[in-house]
Amino acid sequence: MVKKQVKSSMTLKVSNTAALVGSEDAKIAVGRAISKKLQVDEENVIVNSITAARRLAAAEVRRLAAGDVNVDYTVLIDEDSSTDVEADSASIVSKIEAMSQDTSDIKTLVAVALVEEDIQGVTVDELTASATVTVEEVTTSPPPVNPSASSAHSFGLATAVLFAVAAAFSHVARQ
Repeated sequence: MVKKQVKSSMTLKVSNTAALVGSEDAKIAVGRAISKKLQVDEENVIVNSITAARRLAAAEVRRLAAGDVNVDYTVLIDEDSSTDVEADSASIVSKIEAMSQDTSDIKTLVAVALVEEDIQGVTVDELTASATVTVEEVTTSPPPVNPSASSAHSFGLATAVLFAVAAAFSHVARQ
């Protein structure tokens, strides 16, 4: 069970922003690089978003070649990882702060991970890791409702009602 989450961000200056913005493979690659740098399990790093550094229309992002992308990420600290969640979170915060001072390792790790995920035509020219870190306690809550499952149920129900109404009208029309 997750007890704490540590959130931070970084900015990458890359040769092809369109290859990263909105790409699930890019999220996996960057998450892998962060997990290696912070020495945590890959499944405990979630890249929340990779977005163009300035707000652009979708068409502009597709046309844009080189530029900056913002990466927002969360590191999960679960109670099973050790007996001292406080020490684990303090260690991760310290590593993130150190990463903001020396980005050479994480820049290389991101570049390698992008190649491993077969993301072509992207070079990482610069990386700026934020020293701003937020640590949050995680409270347990019921799992979220799967929106696609409830949508499918609603669609099925609406379809059944539509057929019933159509059948009633066709029966009335025949009389």
